[in-house]
Amino acid sequence: MTSHNFNRFLSVIVHPILYPLLATLVFLYFTPRYFPVYTQYVFLSMVLIGTIAFPLLILGILKKSKLIESFHLSDQSERKTPLIVFTLMALMMSRVFFKLESSYDLGVYFIAGSMSFLIAYWFLWLRYKLSLHTMGLGSFLGFLLQLSLNYHLNYLLLIGSLFVFFGIIAKARIELGAHNFKETIWGFVMGILPQLLIPFLYQNI
Repeated sequence: MTSHNFNRFLSVIVHPILYPLLATLVFLYFTPRYFPVYTQYVFLSMVLIGTIAFPLLILGILKKSKLIESFHLSDQSERKTPLIVFTLMALMMSRVFFKLESSYDLGVYFIAGSMSFLIAYWFLWLRYKLSLHTMGLGSFLGFLLQLSLNYHLNYLLLIGSLFVFFGIIAKARIELGAHNFKETIWGFVMGILPQLLIPFLYQNI
């Protein structure tokens, strides 16, 4: 496999659309909280529909309407509508999870994610196309940090591995010509910061 093909393959298997599902799985199965099987299925179904099925449907409609050329959203102007859709979906997901005390952490994750999408949208007006791949990873990493603090869990090895993985993903996106160095760094920072700041603000309001 050539370096180019590997980078494309890596970009697909760690697509940012998958991180909410991964965060939900970690919350359900790797925290001290207990959830009945039925509740687990409900949570996973909501996340699958709200963060994967529905966004893919919207992107398909936009592509068919020729408002975007591909799902890669390579052009800055193509990203504006999808980012607004992603922001609204994240806000809706946070509202659902906040209604249940047991899923408060997921509510925080999604509302922080909506802030990241809004920041990415704002950066478009500054002609910066933040990397959604590194932003998704940053959000997931920030979520893990919050869980480790809230539940006194040792995620040190996983967190350290994700920092290394960030470098691999950033390198792949840069070599593919999808982003420059600054866009990968800012994407990561704007993914992780809301995940750390939103819980702090909630606790002090």
